[in-house]
Amino acid sequence: MEMIRTFPAAAWAPAAARRMIDMSVVESPPSLLEDARVLASELVKNAFDHAPGSTVEVRVSFAPGRPVRIEVRENGEGFDPSIPPAQEDDLESPRALYLVDRLATRWGVERGEGVCVWAEVDTEDRP
Repeated sequence: MEMIRTFPAAAWAPAAARRMIDMSVVESPPSLLEDARVLASELVKNAFDHAPGSTVEVRVSFAPGRPVRIEVRENGEGFDPSIPPAQEDDLESPRALYLVDRLATRWGVERGEGVCVWAEVDTEDRP
């Protein structure tokens, strides 16, 4: 199953991305579903942080026995995909890439027409 939606820079966009996961990643272990929901939400939020005022395209791909793939495309110039350390004492510090790195099996940044940040979560070895 593949689902594609475009969202404006709005406070409700991360929640809408989580609902996409709920509709796309059906009959999956709860831990996989929760990780995919957090990834989608953080990738959307991160896209708006780097390209404020634009829209993002969210693509979720999933088939039983295959990884869940989440792609978020925006029209910004991109960013350096280095992972900042999580700062326990600073609740305002950006943690999106830290969370993505922790939850995703693989992730990356592709540049072309805009920027695509993608993450995959393997379905194997999930309770």
